[in-house]
Amino acid sequence: MISKESTEKYSITKHKAAWGRSIDLDKSEFKDAIRVAKNAFTPTASERWITGLLTANNLLLSACRKDLNIKVGFAASEYQTDECHFVTAFIARSEQSNGIYYIFNKLRISDGLDEGFSIFTVTTQNPNVERGVSRAMQYFINQGNISSYSLTRELRRRTLPKMLTPCVPRCPDESINSKYYSLNYKKGDAFRLTFSVERRK
Repeated sequence: MISKESTEKYSITKHKAAWGRSIDLDKSEFKDAIRVAKNAFTPTASERWITGLLTANNLLLSACRKDLNIKVGFAASEYQTDECHFVTAFIARSEQSNGIYYIFNKLRISDGLDEGFSIFTVTTQNPNVERGVSRAMQYFINQGNISSYSLTRELRRRTLPKMLTPCVPRCPDESINSKYYSLNYKKGDAFRLTFSVERRK
């Protein structure tokens, strides 16, 4: 199933597979995803690793910049037994901080809630990811979809291909940054974040 949403600057395409199946990317979309990922990540993120992120997913979102008609971002979710796992999200460096990640998170959470999930997970070494998902969760509290959420962090040693960003990532919230100082970025340390939501009764 494919559907589209739009903002002033970007159009968002949503590819969704039925339960028990995964997204089948055509060659053109796959090439776009590899191109954007290579721009977003450092050279330590190999094409093989990127390809692994794009397979076996139940939901894939892509952002296209309207004026240039080029894909500039991708995000994916996988439906596991009892959780919605945010597999990846990457955005071209020229388009970062323009709100695409916030849109991706809202769409992934919305879809996960519709599928009945109350647990959302993501593995990351970037405090901006934690802040971004937390902001999107707050949106759903404000909208009345959920009443609250809790967050737990589990340290995962050597789980990513070294550091994925050109420099150690920091977000505008120092209280979040402080949690990430313990990570050894050069060795690929990361946190497994688990967001548990309480639905409105």
